[in-house]
Amino acid sequence: MYLPIADPDWVAKVLRETVTQIPRNKIELGIPTFGYEYGAVSASSTAWQQEKLRSVTYQSASELARQVSTTPQRNLAGELMFRYTASTSTLPARIVSFPDANSTANLITLARRFRLRGVTIFKLDGESDPNLWQVLR
Repeated sequence: MYLPIADPDWVAKVLRETVTQIPRNKIELGIPTFGYEYGAVSASSTAWQQEKLRSVTYQSASELARQVSTTPQRNLAGELMFRYTASTSTLPARIVSFPDANSTANLITLARRFRLRGVTIFKLDGESDPNLWQVLR
């Protein structure tokens, strides 16, 4: 299951169209520091249906990964993600997808490639990846 918050390929596609309509010096790319936890059920042998259960921060998602004894892996969008099973839910299969400093750096690079005015980080509250500050310097 592929559930990125900000897929760079999709963002690039939107930016390609946007810069044809709006001057680059007026565009800032919004970059999220939050992710989501989804409950998933198999709708068929090849497709999944999911329900967004809650938003997560880098810190809360990392803590949850420790609690369920798993290590987040990079998805195709470069964000972190992991799966686990919740034993007390009608949606037992869970997927957590969230950004970190690395995925943020990829989006900053994209903003530079499109020569945008800059980036805006959504939510700096101490719950994001501590390495984010290195990327923002």
